[in-house]
Amino acid sequence: MEHAVSNITRKRSAFASSQQASTLQCGHFDPKFVEALKASYHARSYYGPPCYQCTHCSALFWYNERIGSSSGNRSIVYNNCCKGGKVRLPPYSPRPEPLLSLARFDGDSISKSFMQNIRQYNCLFAFTSMGAHIDRSVNDGHGPPIFKICGQVHHRIGSLLPVNDQPPKFLQLYVYDTAHEVNNRINSLSAADGPTSSIRQDIVQELLKMLDEHNPFAKKFRLASERLNEHTNEEFIIRIIGAREGDPVQYNMPTTDDLAMLVIGDFSLDTFKRDIIIETRNSELRRISSLHPAYMALQYPLLFPYGERGFQVGVAYSDTRVRGTNSRAHITMQEYYCYQFHYKVGQPNPFLSYGTLSNQAKVDARACIDENRLMYILNNQDKLRMENLQGISDAVSRGCINGDEMGKTIVLPASHIGGRRYMIQNYHDSIAICRVHGPPDFFVTFTCNAKWPEIIDGLQHSGQKSSDAPDIPVRVFHMKLEELLQDIKGGNIFGPCKAGANTFYYVQQLAMLFTPITELNPQKINVVIRVRVIRKWEFRGATNDGPLRHINLILADEQGTAIHAEIPAALAIEKGSLIQIDKVYEIRHFRVMPSRGYFKPVHNNLMIQFTLYTQAKVVNDPPHIFPIYIYNLTSFEKVEENVDNRNYLIDVIGMLTQISAPHVVGYNNSSIVRDIFIKDISDASLKITLWGDQASGFSINNVCNESNNKPIVIMFVGCLAKQFKGQSYLSGTTATTWYFNPNIPEAQEYYIKLQSSDLQLIRPTIAEEKCEVSQKPNIEDKTIQELLEMDPDMFPPQGFKCTATISRLIQDNKWWFPACTKCRKSSPQTSSGYRCTSCGCTDVKFSYKLSFVVTDGTSEAEFFCFDTIAKRIVGKPCDTLITATMTSQGFPPDLAAIVSLKFTFVVTLNMSAFSVTNRVFSILYVLTNHGRQTSVPPTVLNYPQEQLLTQDDIFESTATQDSPATSFAKLSTSARQENTV
Repeated sequence: MEHAVSNITRKRSAFASSQQASTLQCGHFDPKFVEALKASYHARSYYGPPCYQCTHCSALFWYNERIGSSSGNRSIVYNNCCKGGKVRLPPYSPRPEPLLSLARFDGDSISKSFMQNIRQYNCLFAFTSMGAHIDRSVNDGHGPPIFKICGQVHHRIGSLLPVNDQPPKFLQLYVYDTAHEVNNRINSLSAADGPTSSIRQDIVQELLKMLDEHNPFAKKFRLASERLNEHTNEEFIIRIIGAREGDPVQYNMPTTDDLAMLVIGDFSLDTFKRDIIIETRNSELRRISSLHPAYMALQYPLLFPYGERGFQVGVAYSDTRVRGTNSRAHITMQEYYCYQFHYKVGQPNPFLSYGTLSNQAKVDARACIDENRLMYILNNQDKLRMENLQGISDAVSRGCINGDEMGKTIVLPASHIGGRRYMIQNYHDSIAICRVHGPPDFFVTFTCNAKWPEIIDGLQHSGQKSSDAPDIPVRVFHMKLEELLQDIKGGNIFGPCKAGANTFYYVQQLAMLFTPITELNPQKINVVIRVRVIRKWEFRGATNDGPLRHINLILADEQGTAIHAEIPAALAIEKGSLIQIDKVYEIRHFRVMPSRGYFKPVHNNLMIQFTLYTQAKVVNDPPHIFPIYIYNLTSFEKVEENVDNRNYLIDVIGMLTQISAPHVVGYNNSSIVRDIFIKDISDASLKITLWGDQASGFSINNVCNESNNKPIVIMFVGCLAKQFKGQSYLSGTTATTWYFNPNIPEAQEYYIKLQSSDLQLIRPTIAEEKCEVSQKPNIEDKTIQELLEMDPDMFPPQGFKCTATISRLIQDNKWWFPACTKCRKSSPQTSSGYRCTSCGCTDVKFSYKLSFVVTDGTSEAEFFCFDTIAKRIVGKPCDTLITATMTSQGFPPDLAAIVSLKFTFVVTLNMSAFSVTNRVFSILYVLTNHGRQTSVPPTVLNYPQEQLLTQDDIFESTATQDSPATSFAKLSTSARQENTV
């Protein structure tokens, strides 16, 4: 709710004695006077709850809201509700199920979710569309949710059937394609209506049954749907009957024919000028008058499930005594809604009991009142002395310089609050006071606090918040404002008041302009984004046991657009510890840069990097429009296509059917592994392998107990596609996260299938869950010289760490080999291709067999590695480099580029070192990539010059090797040697 503010200006009387005047210098008070003033108030102002009831309509009110003229009477009178009994309207009937159980502020999780998304649910069933400019910028998270509109509001209605192959919307959903009605309704929501991920199909189905049973408009549209199915080409209209002057007010529950009727055959639209006419096919939208009794019921079917009539012209006062000729005899629109906006004991009230949807209806009603007021002013301009605005002097004062600029202007009278004349009149009054009495002594700004005890006590529903009933803070504010004015003007504290003026206006926090993620670019600086943290993880290298490199975040804005953010290691403690998952933040002073070209967690070509000056401020009460999940699902059959695809990580969804027991792998059993098996909707199976903490931390105990063996729906995000022995699978990464039973549209078909499925979930026992990991042995650092001098029998199983720079590629070694996809062994070439001699498989995958010389300044040695480790060093899979040999012979440029790169390796001695002089060291894994070095440490050469290939010679010489390019033909080349002086 917007905070009401009153500015109060007061001119103090000259009654004060010289001693009192000395204490009131320039608005500053003597401390003793302030203490004495505080002592005169023994308790704070407190009104308690609204415990008084109107004797006519049972509306609740506070004692301080009584009318002043009744102070001397014994009875307490309040007439803002029913004008002293003159306004009498029929009460609303109790709401039907399931609406009665769902619309609770203190209900279960399903009820709370329904109340949070009640506006989206109402959009699913609305018969009309609401045309208005809705200002969503005010919901920036700094306060309670606000529904704010700008300009005119109008409700529009279309035809019974969609035209031009458009999808059905609003009332068309009751008529067209009713076999898929639930999905059609959910799909009809636009992005402006909010996310559909929180909409539950079972609730939609139950509400649909409720409206079909109780709502007369829904019944009539169902009848039209049946007639269209029977008579496809028949033309007819639906006539929603409006009120006519002299019509009696409907107090009983209306029947279908009382509100709407179906007209078949020849008809003229002029016959039903006061009614709403809905044609079978028409591309134009018809605007509904705010004076039509069905104006609110068509837009808010969840507030008015029985189709109750709203305001109509000609509703007479209940007091039938003879009145004067100038007295009004009928209820105005403002009096009608003032009656409806009061709590009445024991009566349901749709305008006060449905949270944000009730707030929207109240704003809609206020817009209708203002529209009718402005229409009255427009039609009565002759009573506002408009001839004064047609004079030449007034035209010149308005800045007119041409004769054709003169003419009649539509103006608002001074009685219209907020208008130009209203503001000018208050300004002139204030200036006149200052001219006669001098400048004001006090200028007071008085604001409303939504946590005042009276506001909390005035809430009528358990679990309700002040933002759910904005009428309560407004009423309490006005009571406290009147009390403050009485303190200032009463003369007891500040003396008699000579003159004063006060104005009311509504303020809101400055609407901060947040930049959508889609509009970010590296050239934009000083932008602010408001995002929700969807995921967060740390990156510590490929083995996940090194030092912290950076913290990764997935951020999403209100439009559902996601972007990857990175917090460098140097800022991890300062910035990273403040960011929490599922929180909403305002972030500013960050860098926007192109995203990394590999392992991107979201499909966005840009990323955000935190800097030392980045600020992240948490939003305490954010709007409920941020997405909960960010995903880009890949089907199971496309997983194999993404093997070794380094561009994006993969997201999948399926039914969890098997969970393997954790087991240890790796050197000295130092890593935990767990396999998860899921099935898609066609029962195709896929394995996901989790490692380390993810493997040990995977548990379904929070979603199902040990006795429940039914499969559940699970979504994995941030996985990497791999292949082992010809089988494709997904491997977990540090970015991997899983969600049980996600509330997303793609999961609905799985939930339906599981209801009738007899699949059983295979899960390990408690004993099998226990898995002990061997403590990782300490790996000792060694230089290359120390490795060369060490006895081969002294090498431990875990190897040694060695930090060195790649100085040369060995020329006479073939850097690739055709590996069998099943057993991973080398497959020799035959006349028809390749064939594995071990298993007979003809499918091969080209893999690395990489040898190079490294140096650390102490000496140099030959290091050797196979495919997995080589991919980490080169940065690209072997297949990509093989393709490059089709156009250029020798080492591909990407392979040559590893020269001068510095790494920390964990190595052991190759078994061939026991029988040869020159030692070759096998790389167990790579710990750290230190990047490219500007120079290579000089060492004594231990290899013949003709066997070495430097970086400068890479593009001038070729290697004799077997290449799979050009239909696996052998390419015989000779190396050209340069003579050096």
